[in-house]
Amino acid sequence: MKRNEPQWIFKFPLWIVIPCLMINVQVNAQARRVTGTVTARNASADPLPGTTITVKGTNRQVTADESGKFTIEAAPNDVLVITSVGYTTQEQKVGNGSNVSVRLAEQYNSMNDVVVIGYGTMRKTDQSSAQVSSTKIHLACLY
Repeated sequence: MKRNEPQWIFKFPLWIVIPCLMINVQVNAQARRVTGTVTARNASADPLPGTTITVKGTNRQVTADESGKFTIEAAPNDVLVITSVGYTTQEQKVGNGSNVSVRLAEQYNSMNDVVVIGYGTMRKTDQSSAQVSSTKIHLACLY
């Protein structure tokens, strides 16, 4: 008795399938694991935990661990965007290396106005709404 085997498998042209498989392998081979460290640009080069590392133009994103180290999948022509609160944002091209070292500079912002809200004491008959006052304080002495 003859087995019923699907005949379409043998009739399908392999010259279509093989190039498709090769393209898939080539696209997956471009992205690789990139590791790195994020530190502050100061004398002691303190690690920056919680720094966000994003591959620009994608949704691939990781956060640096407590020692400032991270690992992310990226291609050699990708650009990493490194951001951290209180530091300037930096962009760095991955290149051919598998290890990236990033040093972020502190970002100094000054406050122009400070709004102080306080509630004083007054008689209930004199008060018609919440009392709010605004004043400008020079904060240069705090830095």
